[in-house]
Amino acid sequence: MMARGGNPFAANDSQSEDDVAGWELEPGRDRAEPKLWEFGYYQSFFELTFGEFAARILWSLLPVKPFLGWALTADEADEDPNSENPDPDLYGPIWITTTLVLSLSVGSNVAHFFHSLIHMADADQLSGEHLYSGLEFQRLWVAAVILYGYVFLVPLLLMVLQPCTNVKVPLVNTICVYGYALSPVVIASIVCMVPSALVQLIALASAFVLSTWFVMFNVWRHQTVESRSLAYSVKLLSGALHVVLGAVVTYLFFRS
Repeated sequence: MMARGGNPFAANDSQSEDDVAGWELEPGRDRAEPKLWEFGYYQSFFELTFGEFAARILWSLLPVKPFLGWALTADEADEDPNSENPDPDLYGPIWITTTLVLSLSVGSNVAHFFHSLIHMADADQLSGEHLYSGLEFQRLWVAAVILYGYVFLVPLLLMVLQPCTNVKVPLVNTICVYGYALSPVVIASIVCMVPSALVQLIALASAFVLSTWFVMFNVWRHQTVESRSLAYSVKLLSGALHVVLGAVVTYLFFRS
């Protein structure tokens, strides 16, 4: 029993000094890194401020310099010692992809409705099945399968190719690039609500040209590959897959 006026935090006589030292160091003790299948592993990828998120969207729309600090080469880092090295995030790719899924499904339905409204032969045909059959919710899950599959499976494909090139890039880094690359397409999908095939084609083509350049500009940018031709081949592959995505999106959602 503790004596009156004693220190309530004092260790008992039976405790060894090592136990006391271990107890005192417990709050500051380094914890083990969370595993890939644990929630804590992904928690840090969602710790993003609104300012950082807005800045990353801006740089994805204006790909004139490396997207993130981790994309800087050693020479570029030496030229700008004050350059920041923020970590990649998953919040942006998931949010942007979800927004694009919704904007593509809704925008294509709206464009189809206005297209039917303009080209109808008689006002009574507006509610007819031959002119406009209502919202097509099938486009929602089609867009989700295509876009989520693209953002997460293509980086996985590039990761599988890494052993052949002696490159080690975390999967999250590549997912971050591909997710933010869809930012211009979100804006284009809204513009495509205009019921004009020419406007839709120009908007989508411009968005995917910008998006493709963003991907090719940032994928494996800071890595040194033994074969330069192999590095260019990977960039061309990533660009070609992005062009295919643009063609698929245009055909499925905004063909007249």
